[in-house]
Amino acid sequence: MDSIPDGFYFNEALGQIIEVRDLDGAQAQAYASLKLAREAAEYAPFAFNGVMYDAGQEDQRRIAGAMQLAMMAGMVNQPFSVDWSTHDNGTITLDGPSMLGLGQALGAAVEAVFARYRAAKDKVSAATTNVEADSVQF
Repeated sequence: MDSIPDGFYFNEALGQIIEVRDLDGAQAQAYASLKLAREAAEYAPFAFNGVMYDAGQEDQRRIAGAMQLAMMAGMVNQPFSVDWSTHDNGTITLDGPSMLGLGQALGAAVEAVFARYRAAKDKVSAATTNVEADSVQF
């Protein structure tokens, strides 16, 4: 038999899986599933000017650092240029405005993920049955 999720057990006499979770338990499991999906989506590749870029934790730090360098160069009227690796392992040269745009695109992508997460969490919170809580998708 396949593994039985938390909050359920297999009743030998009935030959079926029985749920023993209450609504709070179902909501807690739903929140945990949503959080995992949000984390995966938060670090997924994103698009900027038709090109896909990586957005893992380290990538996000690198983008933030390069944005700071681009802003500092702009403040003293100096040119900025960086060769950036794309998601498909290509290379693209970004100037200051493009580097700032890449960071803005990353920020917008992450915010969209969190908006989806908040909306899904609200649906779980509003659930009045285990089936409703379990049916919420990210």
